[in-house]
Amino acid sequence: MMRHFAMLLLVAVTGLSATETPLVMQQIGGEYQIVVNPGTGTATLYRDEINSLRRLDSINFVADILRLQKTIMGERGGKPINALQTGSLTNEPRVEDMLLALPNQPTPKETADGVPSYQGRARAGEIEFWTKEPKFDGVVWGAFSSQVLMLVVPSLRTAIFYDVRAPRIVQTPLGWRNYGADCYIPQVYRSVPLPQNLLRQLPPEVQEEFTAALLANAEALAGAANKALTLKASEVWVGAGSNDRFMIIDYANNRVISYDLSTRVIRLSGVRNIEIDLLVPNIFRASPDSRVVLQEFLQDPTRKAFIDSQGFNPFDLFMLKAIASSTNVAAGGKVSPVHATVTGNRNSDRVMVDFHNARKVVTYALQGTGNQLELGAVRDYTIDSALAALDAQINDRVFARGALAQAQALVANKQKELALTVLASALNYDPGLHKVIEKDANLVKALGPEPAWQTMIDEATKDATAREAARVGAIKGAQLAREEAAKKKAGK
Repeated sequence: MMRHFAMLLLVAVTGLSATETPLVMQQIGGEYQIVVNPGTGTATLYRDEINSLRRLDSINFVADILRLQKTIMGERGGKPINALQTGSLTNEPRVEDMLLALPNQPTPKETADGVPSYQGRARAGEIEFWTKEPKFDGVVWGAFSSQVLMLVVPSLRTAIFYDVRAPRIVQTPLGWRNYGADCYIPQVYRSVPLPQNLLRQLPPEVQEEFTAALLANAEALAGAANKALTLKASEVWVGAGSNDRFMIIDYANNRVISYDLSTRVIRLSGVRNIEIDLLVPNIFRASPDSRVVLQEFLQDPTRKAFIDSQGFNPFDLFMLKAIASSTNVAAGGKVSPVHATVTGNRNSDRVMVDFHNARKVVTYALQGTGNQLELGAVRDYTIDSALAALDAQINDRVFARGALAQAQALVANKQKELALTVLASALNYDPGLHKVIEKDANLVKALGPEPAWQTMIDEATKDATAREAARVGAIKGAQLAREEAAKKKAGK
């Protein structure tokens, strides 16, 4: 019987892809480690001792997940409902309660489009997802707190929890949750501040912009013409705080979700729509004010002269955004748009998240006001990025001029080979310097006949042309953004 079961499990996981990084987790505040192997479906508890590694216990989470997916709990609309879909009895609130919390009256737009209410479309989306019988694809993420292990399977929108009573892992899951139901929350659930309260805490000059963006977000949520509200394929970051608190960031579906298992009940402590938090135009509970940083930057005469020489005036937020965008480096492969870490001490766990596509750092408190998920702070670092990029360009020009002077001295000392190498370095810093170099008679006479000379000049010319195009493009992009903002403000 056991051999037959093992063969079934092997078939179920054969050919599955592994996660991006090894799932090796340290117990928070403890001496134990857990290693998760997606291919075998196991999570193993270890203790790394001074002179030995002690294996203590293992569970097979894939077997649990497959069993739960095959366990039928009822039916809705003639479609079977499995245990993964409903979640365990240890959920608070239950999946059904989450769906009931969604808006159930059609908006005028929904009525005009002939589609159900938001709640009706969310229910249809759930049925559509589970009817397709999604499979475990071998991708799993994990987080290990003080006494609870959370494993998240994005392909099944499932978080499964295990009680770790070292030196044992309780074989029966503590519970499991269909976190897809939590992703349907339109804006905020069991979390502070509410959007309207967040608005009141923003500087007066950005409240209008935030309000307009908030209304546009609400209209987008209510205006979908599809009968089923379909979530995107889940992509997550997960983390654990102390006292068995956890966070899932489903960045594909723009939701931050927090769970509290300190009482061994899967208590949803909050959901936030990331898009709402990222609507904050500049800063929220963050310092120093980016405008102060900008003014300090402009007080430096060297920096001010460089900005003027590049034609970056008016040097406003539109120009800064354009500069930051023009200096982005494309990644060589698929890179997560979210990077995060858990900070803080016991009972004050915070998660710091870098939404780098939006160029914003956001902090969340896992145990915030009212023991709920709380938005801690937001900082848009567009200005910081743009100013750093400008400083880098200024420094590159200084380095380039220094390297050019060094190359000239080397030519005077008849060290042509080294001079050519140093000159190439100067052009790497500032390719536009090729115009000065080509007019330097001593350099051309001494190094021009060298085979590498023309290739070096040609490459520098090409790079200089690209940089000039980026500079002009940033100026034009900033102007277009200004004009678009003026039209919106005028109500056109």
